[in-house]
Amino acid sequence: MIPYGEDVENIEVSYGDKVKIEGAYAIMPAQQPVPTSYKGPYQPTLPDQRVYSSIKAFPDTLSRHLSTQSKHGYRIAIITLNPVEHIPAKGEISYYKSMDLIVRTKWAGGDINKFFRANDKDRQEVRNIVDNPEAVDT
Repeated sequence: MIPYGEDVENIEVSYGDKVKIEGAYAIMPAQQPVPTSYKGPYQPTLPDQRVYSSIKAFPDTLSRHLSTQSKHGYRIAIITLNPVEHIPAKGEISYYKSMDLIVRTKWAGGDINKFFRANDKDRQEVRNIVDNPEAVDT
């Protein structure tokens, strides 16, 4: 959660030891979503050869600030952390034992979000979905 009146300036991630998993692995691509009510024929998502023939690690970034969203007037930074890397052409998989995330913020102004209601139910709901629930009280 982003403290009141703040905005994300940047994110910094430090990585622990990288561990290579022995063996060769073929990881299939994520499939396109299909509604459970769908009755027609289903076409599986096939591997993209530009990705699967590459010797570059996938994904190409281990962390990314996707967006900032709101819930009940509280601002929440949506950040993706990818501790696993795959080199598709070689079938190699490795992972980082740990990742430390620092989110740097800057003052963005003190306007109160029109959806902020300052009630205990909202506060608890937000505390339950964020990694830094102490920021709810800012």
